[in-house]
Amino acid sequence: VVAVPADFREEVERAEAANQSGDLQLLAAELDAFDWRAAGLRIVGHAQFGLKDWAGAKVTWQAVREYDDMDVEANTLLATIFQRLGDLVSSDQAGERALQSKGISTAERAEIRALMGRNAKNQWEQSWATISSVDEAQRSALTSPFLEQSLDLYRQGFLEDRNHFYSGLNALAMVTMLTELALAQPATWEDNFDSKDEAAQRLRTLKDLRGDLAAGVRLAIESKHFALQRAGKTDPWADISAADLLCLTSSRPNRVGQAYRKALADVSEQAR
Repeated sequence: VVAVPADFREEVERAEAANQSGDLQLLAAELDAFDWRAAGLRIVGHAQFGLKDWAGAKVTWQAVREYDDMDVEANTLLATIFQRLGDLVSSDQAGERALQSKGISTAERAEIRALMGRNAKNQWEQSWATISSVDEAQRSALTSPFLEQSLDLYRQGFLEDRNHFYSGLNALAMVTMLTELALAQPATWEDNFDSKDEAAQRLRTLKDLRGDLAAGVRLAIESKHFALQRAGKTDPWADISAADLLCLTSSRPNRVGQAYRKALADVSEQAR
């Protein structure tokens, strides 16, 4: 382990505090001659990630990955960075590399599965977003392979870690949309199967999964709230997720609206 000099750390901290992305890129470029380059790049990369300098962070973390192409931290962050840059293929590739690493935790695996689920969801939305006809948009959304792919990835994330309610909540959202689209477009749904009985059986399975996910996510959010209460802390994301769950499971619009108003009170613009 090679220690990074304190003055370099301080330079990075000053650049990050001043939101100077260009200075961070210069600091990264000046590391080539030092034996602590890899550790220094990580420090710069975290600062760039914090500033959402996705282009600069991509270059830095790719340089870190040159030392080990299966580096868990580098691949995990690159999966998010590529996603933010709109390169979903590279995002998925970085995620797959991270998942193959032996030292990855269950929570990290859940996070990566959820990120890959989001990539598939983005591709699914792009497949019908520009269609003006509601009927045609529904059919296109239902026949897109990215719908079930996104559902499977989010569900895998929740299976990796039952406390990771974000992946479970999104799996619930995707299965809800899938079942509702199947009900709205029964002919299109049945065309995916060899018989009407097979189509009906699959729909019943999805409805059961919808109920199971709703129950599992509810327990995960309750566990999070209990842990926060015990520690005397709050988490707006947990409150917002509870409102999201209610939106997906309740038939009372006013109740859902009240839950969101309560969850969004006194939270940052990022959370909104």
